[in-house]
Formats: sequence, C-alpha cells, structure tokens
Amino acid sequence: MTYGGFLAQNSKTLPGSETPFLDASLLLAHCLGISRTSLLGRMPVALDLEPDGTALAAFGSCMDRRRSGESIASIIGRKEFFGRSFVVDGNVLIPRPDTEILVQAALEIGDAMAAQWRSSSVSSRAGFGATVQEGGRQLRLHDACTGSGAVA
Repeated sequence: MTYGGFLAQNSKTLPGSETPFLDASLLLAHCLGISRTSLLGRMPVALDLEPDGTALAAFGSCMDRRRSGESIASIIGRKEFFGRSFVVDGNVLIPRPDTEILVQAALEIGDAMAAQWRSSSVSSRAGFGATVQEGGRQLRLHDACTGSGAVA
C-alpha cells in the first residue's frame, strides 16, 4: 500500500470532518515528524513505517481523537496563523482563520497611527499604550491575556 492509499483509506474513517484527507495527512505528517509537503511527496511511494509501529500507533490514537471531534490543532499542539506557528493547548483559544481579518485591520490601523506619529510635530504624547522615547518616537501597543498570542 502507498502513502496515498493509506491516507485515502484512513480519511474515509472521518465522516464528520469537512476535510478528511487534509486532517488525515496533517496527523500522519505530525506522527512521522515530517512536513505535510514532504508527506505529499511520498504519496506514490510504498508505505514504509518503522517496524515497531510507533508512528502507526500514534497516528491511530490521533485519528481516534479526531473522530471524537477534537480539533487538529489541539491534537498536534500547534496552529498556523498569519504565516507563523503557535503553540496551543487546552488553556488557549485556537486562532481561527477569520481572526486573520481582525489582525489585518489592526495592522492597517497601526500603520496609519505610525504614519500620524511620524508626521506629527508634537514632541510629547501620553495615552494608553503609547510612549515616546528620548530622541525619537515609539508607538507601543499592549495586548494581555490573549492565550496563544496569535492576535498580538
């Protein structure tokens, strides 16, 4: 059996998922300790998991967790957001793709604020989260208690 066949067979066991093949491939790559891209490159290659079955057992456990409704990010312990990888666990909210819209808006507002600060002739400002350093200005924002830190 090839990696592709193995993934196709296992993705069929995730009927509750909207993306069963993606889920299975992310979990298998995680269990093998390789990137998903590397795994996809192995699709036509014969499955060659180690003889002791450690990765296969880990994959089975991960698939059981996914079948029970646990998110891929919770199982893997990482979530990509805005091109960066964040550590996640049960103590933080997992960054959602739609939150990238919030971050994009915040970046645009931040750029506008920075431009305003650069063009301002006022030598001193006081306000929430903003400071001016001697010899120049520095815009500082404070973000606290945000879990994974993805928004910050």
